[in-house]
Amino acid sequence: MAPDFETLLHYYGALAQQRQCYVAAAFPETTGGWDIDLRGGTIRWRMNGRQTPVQVIGTESQGTWIWGDVNRSFPPQLMSACAHARAAGRQYGCEEFEADCFDLPPWQRGETLSGMSCTVVAAGMCQVPGLFACHDRANDIRLWVVLADPQMHESIDDPFIAVVDRFPKFLMMASEHPHRGGITLVDWRLALAGYAQNHGISAGTDEEGAVVLQHDVRTAKFRINDGKLSVQLYGFGLDGSTPARGA
Repeated sequence: MAPDFETLLHYYGALAQQRQCYVAAAFPETTGGWDIDLRGGTIRWRMNGRQTPVQVIGTESQGTWIWGDVNRSFPPQLMSACAHARAAGRQYGCEEFEADCFDLPPWQRGETLSGMSCTVVAAGMCQVPGLFACHDRANDIRLWVVLADPQMHESIDDPFIAVVDRFPKFLMMASEHPHRGGITLVDWRLALAGYAQNHGISAGTDEEGAVVLQHDVRTAKFRINDGKLSVQLYGFGLDGSTPARGA
């Protein structure tokens, strides 16, 4: 069965948070002032003058989302990422990608559809290192773009450890408003499985409902205990099966 929009969001959501956190830490200029040049297809970061190539995904204004390739005022060369994502979404039969524009529901905890989430899914489909909202505060319009600089991709030596260590943090961040960087993940099992699979790690569930990640000889079991996410690691001991730690 083809995935719907919410499934795609959960597949790419934690990966997007990983990339956003890395870009903010490794390229702190992206957290400060900016100027966008749509003709040149770049953002200039005022902190150090660095310029980053971008692709336009869409605009969010007055509760409405409009895909970038609908707006003919944008240069065609900035539409390839948007066009690629929409074509992929249409193949899945996702109405959010088929419609040129649509109303966004008022945000509340648990709401998954937003300008942020549309851009997250598009960014995941295009495998770009980050995304950014160019906010025109005077008119309250957000131009959502993806950062198309391959130098901003993080090199991860051990994806298994990265997933195990980072996912709990990303899950906590999911409750934030999208305009403050939150990516709503209402199904933590689906989000964790998607995050693991994006790193080439197999994911499944056991008879107790725990999400089980396996990579090489290592295993991680995630479950919710008393409302908190806990993880038990196996395969790090000398006998290959001793639990390494619980969090």
